[in-house]
Amino acid sequence: MNKYEQIVDAELDLHGCTADEAHMGLDEFFEEALEEGWQRVRIIVGKGVHSEHGPVLPFKVQAYLREHELDWKPAKLQDGGEGAYEVSL
Repeated sequence: MNKYEQIVDAELDLHGCTADEAHMGLDEFFEEALEEGWQRVRIIVGKGVHSEHGPVLPFKVQAYLREHELDWKPAKLQDGGEGAYEVSL
């Protein structure tokens, strides 16, 4: 393992989800995270470059993470950069 590698317990890929689907997916994912005792997870949202109306998921997921007072930051470039978030639980 190099010093830049980020180890996560689980990853949730929300590519192709609607905002409502993403919200439900996040609820289920974090419920499982609590049950399993995960310490660090990665949420993949993409950058919205293929979205017809521009990026939606990054903003919706950021709002969800803030609303639930979760400690998060954008992933390192090799782990998805601005299209993914590392969340400490």
